[in-house]
Amino acid sequence: MMSDQQTAKQQQDEQSPRTAAEWLSLGVALLVLAGVIGTVVVLWLSPQQAPPRFTIERGEVRRDGEAFHLPVTVRNTGNLTASEVTIEGTLSHEGREETASTTFDFIPGRSSVAGVLVFSTDPAAVNILVRSFQKP
Repeated sequence: MMSDQQTAKQQQDEQSPRTAAEWLSLGVALLVLAGVIGTVVVLWLSPQQAPPRFTIERGEVRRDGEAFHLPVTVRNTGNLTASEVTIEGTLSHEGREETASTTFDFIPGRSSVAGVLVFSTDPAAVNILVRSFQKP
C-alpha cells in the first residue's frame, strides 16, 4: 500500500511540465525514427537492383619511352557490384594485332574506377571492351 507521501510525490510528478532536456531527447528520438522510416520507404520504392552495366571512357594518351599509356575509366551504371572486371584493348597496326588488358578487383554499383592500358604503338584507334566479370 502506498503512503500519503508517495501518493503526493506521484501526483506531483504526473503534473510537472517536461524539462527542456526531455523535449530535446524526444525531438532527437523522433528525428532518428523518421530517418529510419524514410530510408526504408525509399529503399522499398526504389527500382530493384539493376545488373552491372559498363561504359568506358578514354583519357589522353601519354608516351613514356617506347610505351604508350592509355588511361581508361570504367563506369558501372548498374546498381549491383561486379568483381574481377576484365577490360581489353585491341589495336591493329601494320597487319599485327596488339592486346592490352587489366582486371579490376571490383566495381561497386553506380561508381567508377580508373586504370591504364599500355601499348607499344599509338592507341588512337584502339577498341576497348569489357571481356568478363563475376557476380560477387
